[in-house]
Amino acid sequence: MSAMRRLDLPAIERALRKVQGRFSELSRHFTEQRDPLTDEVLQNVLEGYALIDDYVARGVDLFDLQQLNLMLEINATVLCGRNPARRHEYAQHLAATEEHFFNNVEGG
Repeated sequence: MSAMRRLDLPAIERALRKVQGRFSELSRHFTEQRDPLTDEVLQNVLEGYALIDDYVARGVDLFDLQQLNLMLEINATVLCGRNPARRHEYAQHLAATEEHFFNNVEGG
């Protein structure tokens, strides 16, 4: 049995930092305006990748319908990070996202 492969989180951070450094230039080509790739946003995305890496390393099948709550946690992490105070600040937004996700008749 082969060893579990892990995400190369430092390589992901390097790639995201390159995108961050060129974001103004890149954003001119976007069809929809995007918020700037600030250090806080970049950190949240990295925390999301770390969370995915942890789930996969533990053998969690993120595409199993029993794991929908974990997909919402990944989304919340990318949007707000892992800081409890920040989560509290955006609690209404996170609750609305969850309600929309579970009440979407076309599938979440």
